[in-house]
Amino acid sequence: MLRSPQWNSPDILWSTDLTKIYCGQDGWASLIAVIDNGSREITGYRFSLRGRAIEAIDAIEQGLLGTYGCLKSPDGLRLRSDNGSIFLAKDFIKTSKRLGLKQEFIPKREPEYNGCIERFFRTLKQECVWLNNFQSFEVAESVVINWINSYNNERLHSALGYKSPVLWRKQFYSPLAA
Repeated sequence: MLRSPQWNSPDILWSTDLTKIYCGQDGWASLIAVIDNGSREITGYRFSLRGRAIEAIDAIEQGLLGTYGCLKSPDGLRLRSDNGSIFLAKDFIKTSKRLGLKQEFIPKREPEYNGCIERFFRTLKQECVWLNNFQSFEVAESVVINWINSYNNERLHSALGYKSPVLWRKQFYSPLAA
């Protein structure tokens, strides 16, 4: 199966979304994650008891800082999301433009258009969340963050030629051997 051209290299399309995780005594928490559709790397995320536009902005900014070392996206980087209120908020749209992201929205009630982030959330829940009975937000935060770091650096993906997201991305930016 051929991969879509937008997924043959990193830094073309990022996707973002929100999922909820139950944290025992603290109730439901929101994980807003940003994934590079090419590398499958989680470039940024925010796990908090609130799921507002400000947390989504933080996840995007974290992704840009961690990936590029600045709050400016490379030319042409698109940011895909659903039509959720946090992604339609004036502050989120304004910040996306200021950061140089070309925001695009999937059709309503068609989550398959945001398949990379949806698949990531399913994997997170299968391999981490549903295997734990989190008693608090603090416990959940520690476990989820450790799992995301492992996902980025160690988890092998068949779509990436059985490389981790970080290793797959490096092939595009490593100096050629002499």
